[in-house]
Amino acid sequence: MMLRGLSLAIGVMTSAISGAASAQSQVPDTATQHIPSVPEFIHTIANTHPYLQLIEQKGVKYDASLVMAESEFDIKLEQDVAMRLTGYYDGNQVAQRAVKPLAGMNAKLYTEYRVAGGNFPVYEQQMDTLTGGEASIGVSLSLLRNRETDSRRTALTNARVAIEQWQAEASLMRNDFIFKGLSQYLKWYEATLKIATVHDLIDTLHARRKGLQARVDNGDLPAVTLTEFDASILEQQLALATLEQSRQVAVQSLSFFWQVPGESTPFAAQHNVLGLDINWPFSLNQTYIQQLRTALRQHPVIQARAADVASLTNEQRLAKNQLLPTLDMKAAVAQDFGSGPVNLEDTETKVALQFSYPLGNRKAKAKLSKVDAELAASKLELNLAEQKLRQEFEQAVVQWEQSQRVAQLQQQNTKVKEELSWLEQQRFEKGDSDLFKLNARASQVMNARLKNVEAVINAMYAELSLHWVAARLGEV
Repeated sequence: MMLRGLSLAIGVMTSAISGAASAQSQVPDTATQHIPSVPEFIHTIANTHPYLQLIEQKGVKYDASLVMAESEFDIKLEQDVAMRLTGYYDGNQVAQRAVKPLAGMNAKLYTEYRVAGGNFPVYEQQMDTLTGGEASIGVSLSLLRNRETDSRRTALTNARVAIEQWQAEASLMRNDFIFKGLSQYLKWYEATLKIATVHDLIDTLHARRKGLQARVDNGDLPAVTLTEFDASILEQQLALATLEQSRQVAVQSLSFFWQVPGESTPFAAQHNVLGLDINWPFSLNQTYIQQLRTALRQHPVIQARAADVASLTNEQRLAKNQLLPTLDMKAAVAQDFGSGPVNLEDTETKVALQFSYPLGNRKAKAKLSKVDAELAASKLELNLAEQKLRQEFEQAVVQWEQSQRVAQLQQQNTKVKEELSWLEQQRFEKGDSDLFKLNARASQVMNARLKNVEAVINAMYAELSLHWVAARLGEV
């Protein structure tokens, strides 16, 4: 049966605190300064760290790009002024229009008011109006090219796709940053657990030394026995100094992630972590792993690559659109008001068609060929990303399973070494063993406990890595 990382951590703490009462007298109490749990650590860096704030700020430009693309469909006001200043004829015309672009069929809905005054030649009579001016309403649309799509609609769609792609990429960056922070958290936690373990063993050795001192004073043992025992204590103290150095390095690394204004890092002070619950939120079982495996379809890497495919698909549609002939239609209904020529009094209905097609159209064909190649490459990249992601996930699952097994075996090994050390102590007290064997057993216990801590942390790291590969760290 697979053990959860937190259960393993509790197990190693339990095995490490056979002398917890004396250890607590040596290590400062944590009550003076709260140690952030893992969820608290994630919450703090997610809300205070400048890097994550930078990620949010970078997303603003994509929102602005979407607004810019949407603005292409805003209502526009237009005004034309035409004046004949010199010559046999004189006159002027003012026209004002409100134009509303529509997405469908590249259409534009417009309403116009124009008024003209003066004398115009016969061939410019279309500029004339009655005294009250002319009001009209009309629509223009595309029947071939730009009917299904055009540059404005493509830009709008791709702006939305770009937001989705950025959100996926931002999720990946947050996931990676939290993973790096939690990796340093585990390094600090491992070093601190090992320090507490060695402290506990040194306290046990000091207690044994008092018994040896009494036996040396009574003449039961030679004085050199104390010297040999002090050498064993010194060996453990050297190991402790090395661990404290590792812990300081981890604290310095953590200080980059714990950037709370006006607050120093709570990891710098010595803490008694024996029995500490860091509220590990990444415990796994086979059911949850299957859920993560299913959720890989919505992985940010896949979403980002899929956004590339969607964007290029839109560009492909636009390139195909450019191969079509242009056939635009314009229809309007106009009515004049006021007095003037009789021929301007009736309601007018106007329809116009415009057709064009460049012979050869090599530019549009070359553009389509280029986009086709880019789209094919993007689809291959998407397929490769899916394969790579599945492979990384299954590899992480195997590492998790192996780490669980190693942690179980190492915990059993620690219990055996502790039992052998206790039996050696009993034999020594009866005179059936020597101090060399006793010290060797004590050293084996310390090594087993330290390896137990390493196995527990490795199991937790494997759980963390699985969540990282699945890009789920930001959801805690």
